Amino acid sequence: MLTAAVGVNVALVDGSTILQAQKGIVIPAVGDWIPFSLKWLINGDGSSHTISLVYLTSNAADSVTIQNNSVGTNNNIPVMTTFLTP
Repeated sequence: MLTAAVGVNVALVDGSTILQAQKGIVIPAVGDWIPFSLKWLINGDGSSHTISLVYLTSNAADSVTIQNNSVGTNNNIPVMTTFLTP
């Protein structure tokens, strides 16, 4: 949701390194919602990782909200899957 119709970028980062990004999501109008999905695989390397979801707009005067539009159901819930093996 934006205060104006502008572009939005979202990304998964490890520390300050971008792992996967979805750029140029254009919200057609104020109050509209656009779904997105980001996936990344980190192979075991013995290092510590700090994974974060980051986002920005193409205009500093606008705002972005990432919303779970299915509160109370099992659909579209934000999920981060972690699979650890020896």
